Amino acid sequence: MVSWPSTLPAYVSQSSFAETIQDPVIRTDMDAGPMKMRLRFTAVPEKYSISMELTKEERAIFIAFYKDDLNYGVDEFIWYHPVDVDEFGARVACYCRFTSVYQFAPNDHEFTMSIDMEVLP
Repeated sequence: MVSWPSTLPAYVSQSSFAETIQDPVIRTDMDAGPMKMRLRFTAVPEKYSISMELTKEERAIFIAFYKDDLNYGVDEFIWYHPVDVDEFGARVACYCRFTSVYQFAPNDHEFTMSIDMEVLP
């Protein structure tokens, strides 16, 4: 399995970070009485919208990583969790995959890269 390149930033921009989960509940309205609910699945992936500031060289490295190493974002990769830490304060390694294509926006002499991803259970 491929790991996040060490030549790319390890941390996401905190100002644009968003976290959610896929709704694991199926809800069914009843003719009378309360709604019935059950779990759709038990392993619920965490979903993140992330962005990071990249130089021109880091942008090229990310594009090569996305296209070549991850087969245009299809394959999973190992990355350090953007939020979770272990009992010693170290970031936790996890399996991730991208759920959308990347977007780059020029930002002075750098680029702001945005992409959606999920941490697999």
